Amino acid sequence: MWMGGTPPLGYAPDGRSLRIVEEHAAIIRHIYTRYLALGSVRSLSEELEQRGIRAPVRTTLGGKAFGGVRFSRGNLYSILRCATYVGEIHHQGRVHAGLHAPIVAREVWDAVQAKLTDNRQGEQRRGGRAAASLLAGRVVDAQGQPLVATHAARGKARYRYYVSRDLQTGSSAIGLRIPATELEAAVTRRIAELFADPVELAAAAQLELTPDSFAAAAAKADAIAAGTPAILKDAVRSIVTSVQIHDGRIDLVCSTAAIAAALELTAGTTAETITIRSEVRLTRSGRVMRLVHASGSGVTATANGSLVRLILRARRWWGILKAGEIDVTTLAARENVQAGYVTRVLRLAFLAPAVVEAVLAGNIRAGVDGAALTATGAVPALWAEQVTAVLPHVGLTGVRPSMRSMGHSVTT
Repeated sequence: MWMGGTPPLGYAPDGRSLRIVEEHAAIIRHIYTRYLALGSVRSLSEELEQRGIRAPVRTTLGGKAFGGVRFSRGNLYSILRCATYVGEIHHQGRVHAGLHAPIVAREVWDAVQAKLTDNRQGEQRRGGRAAASLLAGRVVDAQGQPLVATHAARGKARYRYYVSRDLQTGSSAIGLRIPATELEAAVTRRIAELFADPVELAAAAQLELTPDSFAAAAAKADAIAAGTPAILKDAVRSIVTSVQIHDGRIDLVCSTAAIAAALELTAGTTAETITIRSEVRLTRSGRVMRLVHASGSGVTATANGSLVRLILRARRWWGILKAGEIDVTTLAARENVQAGYVTRVLRLAFLAPAVVEAVLAGNIRAGVDGAALTATGAVPALWAEQVTAVLPHVGLTGVRPSMRSMGHSVTT
């Protein structure tokens, strides 16, 4: 059954089900058909605008009007991913057959989902639009000095950074150089956390949230919080006006009007922006600054290839020594390394299973690498002590931060 709230475009409430509004359903079918033809949400948005096809004006159950605007990329992603159109209800991770009739045929739905997935993966492989600098022109340091989006090429690889303008121009040897992927991941994750709790977000932004508007606002918030990377990036572009880097945190300045528009709520008498805090800190690795959560884990989970290879080498060496045919000195000579190095590496063959899994998943504390683990006395014998030393702090991972309002500032 339909559980209430403002239904997706194309439907109207009908008791505990939905009925099709054919005039609006025709727009939905057109969107699906044209997306398959164009193959790009951006191109689809541009074509709809050129043809004057806009979101119809509708009213919430409380009588508030909304719509009448262009179909943004975020709107279109939501429509193209909305399972209601194929006759399904998704609730708490489970899929149910809805009582309502579908608007989109199953074969069209499946084709659209496959193309959306292929396009996202293709952009990541090509390093094209997906690699564009999401926060360009919005990043500043603690003193308000701007960081510019730049990149460096090493062979065929392309690495993006946000770099202090004076450092980039050479007018100063001091400044920040932050990997763009890590900063963008921290910001998008924080925005997703905000929309995961629409009640607190509405309170922080001083939006008018009523019983009649709650269901629709909650559905909009959930679509953003659990949305695709493209949906989250669109939310960041429209909501985040400034990102300020401090030593122990990142402050996101967010537009209250944009938050109200995303939730389709009315903005109250409030400031134009609120400041959202993300508890990540900067740590230096060579000349580059890295972002680390309070738990000690990196912002992005990427396996350390050299550390993985070192563990494989340790297990291979232990297999040779366990056979009993040669000793450490002979093995070291054969591998052209020092015997002491073999001894230190061999300890990695006895890492706790939880540590090995974390290494493979890239979920270990920042700064833990092959050099750190092969240092003298670096690996405790007890597995519990290894977990404490290598994994992010217990009790700080996997916990969704809560928010509390401090004037027009929200911190976690």
